[in-house]
Amino acid sequence: LLLLVVVRFLPMRLVGASLLLLAVASFALSFYWTETEPAWAFFSPFTRAWQLAAGALIAVGFMRIPGRAPKSTGAVLSVLGLALIVLAVVLISETTWYPGVLAIVPVLGALLVILAGTSGPNLPSRILLSNPVSRYIGRVSYSLYLWHWPLLILVPIAIENDELVVRLALAG
Repeated sequence: LLLLVVVRFLPMRLVGASLLLLAVASFALSFYWTETEPAWAFFSPFTRAWQLAAGALIAVGFMRIPGRAPKSTGAVLSVLGLALIVLAVVLISETTWYPGVLAIVPVLGALLVILAGTSGPNLPSRILLSNPVSRYIGRVSYSLYLWHWPLLILVPIAIENDELVVRLALAG
């Protein structure tokens, strides 16, 4: 909603600056609340807005110049982005203060993968992201995201059974 207001009432040259300001303010709040109010930091849209603003910054800036970067740059960006996403899976655990500073790792990884696509198709992206399995997962991922909470959190509570076997069955 804020982006629509900014785009409607500000000149286009100020949209990026507004998004950057929003991202910095949101990240600062996220960083502060991660230590003082962890639940608010995790669930508040104000502390997560920087992640959406990062994608919006690409949309209003970098995406307007597709094809300018060489294909080799796209290949490097896609590998680096995917490596950061995998690194986030390894680094972020139940003991990690999250979102906090470490949230930069998966967000930056996702941004690099998106930017890699602006230079056109490249070999790493074709192998890792454009294969039929990855494309299927991409098509259903939002639905999986919407259903994971009620299935993996609420069902074990309702049936009073939180064993790994139950969770694996629910995930399947």
